[in-house]
Amino acid sequence: MAKQIHPLQIVVAVGLLLVAGCDWLRPGGPPDEAYFEITTEDVSQLTVVISQNFYRFQDESCIEEPDCPVHLVLDEADTIVVSAPYSSTIEFTDRHQLFIETHPLDEVEAEVGMTVEIDGRDWYEDLRLLSPENENGERDTLRFLYQYRERNTGAP
Repeated sequence: MAKQIHPLQIVVAVGLLLVAGCDWLRPGGPPDEAYFEITTEDVSQLTVVISQNFYRFQDESCIEEPDCPVHLVLDEADTIVVSAPYSSTIEFTDRHQLFIETHPLDEVEAEVGMTVEIDGRDWYEDLRLLSPENENGERDTLRFLYQYRERNTGAP
């Protein structure tokens, strides 16, 4: 004999599913991983800086002005030298942010490309001619910055 399901059991089960699986039901949500690839045919080695622990801020003196610069501070970062082309997959931490910067290891001009996918979706693609360090100690870099921010929709 088949056991009959009471309508209240269905309502409770659906309610629990909605509460427990809210991120699953809502499109988006925090990402799980990022995949990136850096390419160049001009040099054999690149310097790559990767961080998931950073913050951004503006000077309080100009915060209301549209041209107020945004400063970036890396609390922790890994700086590595890699052979080109280079690719890696990074799992997001609970901060759901990622900083990647690259430039040629040697002080030469080189065309460098970077692509980034977040949870399998194309997110960033750039190809630039990067100049070596100038007399002020500045150099061109290819930089990617991502910070996930949850929208406040009132949903769980």
